[in-house]
Amino acid sequence: MRDLFEEQILPRYEEHRGDWLAEARRVALELGRQREKVCVDDVRRICPPPAGQDPRVMGAIFRSGPWQKVGMSNSRRRTCHNRPISWFSLVEGGEA
Repeated sequence: MRDLFEEQILPRYEEHRGDWLAEARRVALELGRQREKVCVDDVRRICPPPAGQDPRVMGAIFRSGPWQKVGMSNSRRRTCHNRPISWFSLVEGGEA
């Protein structure tokens, strides 16, 4: 079962921060074309979320588009305390 964050907050974030999400998705797509896999930490370095935003919004970047989950590892960001993050790769022939 999807949680409240996924069902209500992320869709509202799409509506109200669509400009930032579009830029973050553009960055992710560019990175995905250059490398085998991409994670939110990669995107965050280039396109950090707006100040004061819940860091979980970074997951919205890969909710739509030509992405497939290909694995997990621990985040290297100190503030994440080695929390697991997902890795994604572009689906063959995928375009956003």
